[in-house]
Amino acid sequence: DHHHPVFGLKKDIIRLIANMAFKHKGNQDLVRTLEGIPLILDLTKIDCHNPYITQWVVLAIRNLVENNRDNRDVLSGMSLQGMAGHMATLREAGVHTELRGGKIVVKPVED
Repeated sequence: DHHHPVFGLKKDIIRLIANMAFKHKGNQDLVRTLEGIPLILDLTKIDCHNPYITQWVVLAIRNLVENNRDNRDVLSGMSLQGMAGHMATLREAGVHTELRGGKIVVKPVED
């Protein structure tokens, strides 16, 4: 429901972080020290209650790592933990995902 009071709230928070991190090292560092980078990355999934959140996450990460070696080091130290728990939703959409050699492979569901 687009009229629900919290519709788009997460997207708006990420949008705020993305804009506040733009060329502002203090805010970039604050997000890192509060362990916000993994939390922001965790929001890169389709969310019908937060349209365009994935795009805002990409911009936020870009702004967080721009001219910030410490934040880039946090990202480079991360590893793939697995795939998000939306497997049923993906199957309903007609696709199947699997991990192969550390990469995610997306294929159409075979009938």
